[in-house]
This record gives sequence, C-alpha cells and structure tokens, in this order.
Amino acid sequence: MPLEATQPLEESLFDRWRRWVLSILLLPDEFQGFVPLATSRSLKVIRVERVDVVYSTAPPFSTHLAAWCVSHISGIPWVAEFRDPWTDAGGEVALHSRARDWIERRMERAVVRRAARLVAVTNSVGSKLDEARQSVGARSDTLVALNGVPDSPGRDSKRSGPITILHAGVIYVKRDPRPFLAALAEGVHSGRLLESEVEVIFLGMSGDSFGGVPLSVLAAELGIADLVKVEGQVSIAESRQRMAQADALLLLAQEQPAQVPNKLYDYLAARRPVIAYADAEGESTGLLNQVGGHCLVPDRSSSHYSRVIEAIVRSRETPSGEGMDESVLASLRTDAQLGLVVDAIEQVVASHRSRAIGRRPSPPRNPSAKA
Repeated sequence: MPLEATQPLEESLFDRWRRWVLSILLLPDEFQGFVPLATSRSLKVIRVERVDVVYSTAPPFSTHLAAWCVSHISGIPWVAEFRDPWTDAGGEVALHSRARDWIERRMERAVVRRAARLVAVTNSVGSKLDEARQSVGARSDTLVALNGVPDSPGRDSKRSGPITILHAGVIYVKRDPRPFLAALAEGVHSGRLLESEVEVIFLGMSGDSFGGVPLSVLAAELGIADLVKVEGQVSIAESRQRMAQADALLLLAQEQPAQVPNKLYDYLAARRPVIAYADAEGESTGLLNQVGGHCLVPDRSSSHYSRVIEAIVRSRETPSGEGMDESVLASLRTDAQLGLVVDAIEQVVASHRSRAIGRRPSPPRNPSAKA
C-alpha cells in the first residue's frame, strides 16, 4: 500500500488568515501559557531561597522563554539546554508563517544571547548553537553532554525459542519500519530464515500503525504477518529488561541527522547488537560506529537485505557486548555526562560571583585619615 503524502488542498483566504493568527498565538509552542506561571513562581522561590543558577531544558521552547524572564529580572545566571534544534530543526511546522519565523528567530537569538552557557545533547546541535552564539557576539563555548548510557540491566543465560528482534517505543515522524520488514520478508522467502525461528516485537506502541497503516497490514502485505507482534506500553524498568533479553534491537532513526533517539542509549546499555536504520552522516550512526559491534543501514534500498538477514541470524549466538568498546561505553555513562554539566554549572556560578565581587563598590574613604 503506497504511503506517499497527498498534495495539500489550496487554502482558502479564511484558512490562510486562521493559520496566520494561530501561528502567532502559539509561539513558540502550545505551552506558552507556562511562561508567566513559571516566571512568577520562580521569582517567589528566589525571594525566599538562595538560588545560584537557573537551568532550563527544551523542547518545549517555552521553558527557555520562562528562564529568560527569570534570569533577566533576577540577574541570576542561566544555563540553557537544547535537546533538539529550535528554528533550524528542519521539520515541517504545521502553523507556519513568515511572521512566525521572524518572531521565533528573534526569540532564539534572545535566548542564545542571554544564557551564560548553552548545553547541547549532540555535536550537530552544539555546532548550530555555536554559530548562533557567534552571530550575536557571544562566546561559542557550547557544552556537548549526551543523554548518557544507563546502568546495564544484565542478561540471563542463553535463551530458547525464536530469535527476538525488539523495537522499543513509538514510531513517528520518518522512523519508517518498512525497509526492515522488507529485509525480514526477503530472509523468510529466500529460506535463509524460517518463520518459526524469528519474531519481531514492537514494544511500547501507543498505536499500532505507521503513516496511518497498521503494522499488521504492512507485515501481511509482505507475507510475514505471523512474525510481527505489537505490544503496549510498559514501565522503563521492564522495557530495559526486555531489551537485554532480546537477541537484537531495532533502531529507526531515518532523516534525523542532528538527533539521537533516547532509546539508543538504553539499547547500548543492554549490550545487544543493534540493527540501525539511520542517516549515514548522522549522530546515531556516528555514535554506533564509535561504540562498534552493530549493523548500520544507511539507505532504504534492497542492497542492505543480506546484511540485515546475516545480523539477525548471528544475533542469537552473539555474546553480550561482543565487538563493543567498553571504554567508549564507560565514557558515555549517564553519570560521566552529567558530571560535565555539573562542572559547567559550577563554572558559571563561580564566574558570576567573581564579577559580582568586582562590581562591589569600595568603602568610602575617611577624609580624616592620613595620606
């Protein structure tokens, strides 16, 4: 079943006017009502508590606007974390208008100029923020601190039953499962994989479709309906345990070169081989290449089928962590990455205190004192 996007209908004058109004009212996002509430409550806390630094993380980017207000009014230094790009995200904005673009870029410039330090969770986002800092005459010293690899949940002894490939989390945007399902179908139909020997579980799906088409339908069209299962949401702890028990883990991160899905860090903690559909020059591919031991698929053509089938076949016999650089994984641990952020915050606070001491007026000179 084709999933090409349909051409948008021509907008009426009323629809254009409505879109323009909503694009302005919903700046920078639908959480803009948080800004005055968060600002007011934060200032109340500051009046009764000692606060050394303001820290905000986005998206949603309304949090940065609230932090801008708090820092501007209180004079307390502020550290702003960007988990995703803002105006350079590259995706389509439903409520788009030239006026919105103009205002939103100036919001971003105000945030970048005001913040004492910026934190990014990928190198690509960090580079964009450095460029933005340079454009407003600020120092380009963005800290890149990754989300980090959590503690490994551990794995039981060798499993029985079919080879299990697990995908955790929802499928959305351009995270397309069809190339993987096509490779799986090729393996079954060519006889390299027996239907009784493999299963694919999509765990934690809030729905069961991609592009409006149920995964069961996509699988049935390829003749592998019995191999694909969709399960609902579970706790984080159970999800991580299921990752560790799987034979291989499926990552879908197509057309997201500047971002790393947070599930990838959980995958790395599980020490199981990852079959990753990701951009060749993207952050996810770079991270997996750095760690080693994974199957990377940078395109959607049929040329990758054999590589994916081989990765599935080998996954059952692959010991946990095989081919992965443990020293790299240690540097990527959550506590190590968080330590970088803590150091940056301490530097910001120390710098602010030093400047405050320098601005403190000298005591008046006693005119009766001898020279």
